[in-house]
Amino acid sequence: MQEQDVQRILGPGRELRRFSRALLDRAVMTMPGARPCPNESCKNVVVVDGERTKDRQRVECPCGTDPWCSRCRQPYHFAVECEEVQRLRMEWHSWIKTGRARWNRREAKGIKDTFRLNAIEEAIERHKELERDEAWKGEHCRFCPHCSRIVEKIDGCNAMRCGVDADEGGNQQNGCGNRFQWDLAECYKPVIVHAPCLEPEVRKVSPARGKDVRHDYFKCDLCQSEIVGPRFRCVHCKAFNICVSCDRDRLSAEHPLSHVFQIYFKAGGSS
Repeated sequence: MQEQDVQRILGPGRELRRFSRALLDRAVMTMPGARPCPNESCKNVVVVDGERTKDRQRVECPCGTDPWCSRCRQPYHFAVECEEVQRLRMEWHSWIKTGRARWNRREAKGIKDTFRLNAIEEAIERHKELERDEAWKGEHCRFCPHCSRIVEKIDGCNAMRCGVDADEGGNQQNGCGNRFQWDLAECYKPVIVHAPCLEPEVRKVSPARGKDVRHDYFKCDLCQSEIVGPRFRCVHCKAFNICVSCDRDRLSAEHPLSHVFQIYFKAGGSS
């Protein structure tokens, strides 16, 4: 059924607009590189470079949500692969909870950033949900060979149509509508795989670790001083490094709560 058929039966109105929107959504999702915005209240679809759909790309949605990664749909992370984000997030959580106070020789209750800690814990749980979702899709889904849309086979034979539950066209969804054989289609490969999180290194940190290390060519982006001691690099910002003093005294009020920092106790980019 085409748009003109719906208009002839129902006339112009809300049903016709809904049908037109469904056709548009279906067409957009068949485009290589189409990515739905991770903001649950946003219905936008952003199209990234179709030639690099398996690469990590930084995506900005007009809705204003923070820039996100085209592969894992987490807040975008510079110079860190999707698989590394959760490990670094766990390290950062451990630093905020106990490592920072231990390194600064202070009581944890007087230095712990409760709001930032809560934001990181929420992000850790969201990532675990993402891992479970990706693992499920890896076991149950394949790619449509015509439009690369992720397809699940609920029941029946291997003869499939992308975007509908049955060959008769029931329960239409976003998809290209082309037929293919399920057993010949490429299996879905999880973007994020669960990796056992080892005990965070910062739990073993002592006040002496990295205390006198000089990080040449890096200045603190908050106080503009040369960085001596541990260097903290935000993985979500293109270039944002701070010193240990600003991590302790200024970070909580001057940087987004959910951002994760990678900690370097040695010079030359070695953590």
